[in-house]
Amino acid sequence: MAIVAFFAVLGGMKGITWTQVAQYGVLIVAYLIPAIAISILLTGKATSC
Repeated sequence: MAIVAFFAVLGGMKGITWTQVAQYGVLIVAYLIPAIAISILLTGKATSC
């Protein structure tokens, strides 16, 4: 929250936009890691080939 407030004070809406970009990047990675781990556990294959 402090990071969001920091960007809001310094950069206004442009800073908030880049903060949201970073947050969505983190969310995508946070969803992909468990999905990949579960698929590897269920299939026993580490590659898709």
